[in-house]
Amino acid sequence: MTLEIARTQWSAIVGAPYIDYSDEGLQKHNKNLTEFRPRKLAAVLSPANSQELAEVLSVAQRNNVPVYPISTGCNWGVGSSLPVLDGCAVISLRRLNNIRE
Repeated sequence: MTLEIARTQWSAIVGAPYIDYSDEGLQKHNKNLTEFRPRKLAAVLSPANSQELAEVLSVAQRNNVPVYPISTGCNWGVGSSLPVLDGCAVISLRRLNNIRE
């Protein structure tokens, strides 16, 4: 399977407004605070709930796309929202804002 297949499947899961693979959208997550090492990102995904998250992860696994989860993108301890590898899909957990038992 390919990245294009994964992107199509992700769009069906999270909806087109919540997947971004435009140059502008990817650039927002392509910054590091300590040194500039740009990465090639696969996509930025924002699932709305745990079911969408599980489906997004399943698609990534089937298509061999590494994932890099972030919450608010302020991961100050290790740099930023920039993944450590090329080809990662950034999974923004910002829409998962309800804590359940």
